[in-house]
Amino acid sequence: MKHLLQPATMLEILSRIDGIEEGQQRMWGTMSAHEMICHMTEYMQTANGSVKIKIFPRPITFVLRLFKPLILRMSSIPKNARTAKGWATAKGEGLQPSDFERDKQVLLHLVRQFGSRNPNARDAMHPFFGPVTNEVWARMAYIHFDHHLRQFGG
Repeated sequence: MKHLLQPATMLEILSRIDGIEEGQQRMWGTMSAHEMICHMTEYMQTANGSVKIKIFPRPITFVLRLFKPLILRMSSIPKNARTAKGWATAKGEGLQPSDFERDKQVLLHLVRQFGSRNPNARDAMHPFFGPVTNEVWARMAYIHFDHHLRQFGG
């Protein structure tokens, strides 16, 4: 299964992100291309521990943890899936767009930086699953990024 700690997968994602243009039209959802870049940036900041997203209530996280193995085997996220609270850039939550090219470069830098992480370390708390390894973050990031890049034809 693809994840961001695999060099070839990392290069694929970097190339697809780099190909996104500011005015690119979405195929579904509500985010603009720029909002998507910021949304993915905040996801990476959460994965590296520099941004803390509110942990979901215990009953929800308990149920989600039961489904974690299935979620990690998903090939894609369904179109129009709801964005988790705190990461909904298009709704004014989280990181907001400023300068498209600068924001895109920040995302590219964070993805490259993540690629050098220890796969077994637990560097950041996931809002649904609690403490997970960087390899789990890398898998979820791939599924998440692939979803949004396909949303914009990338």
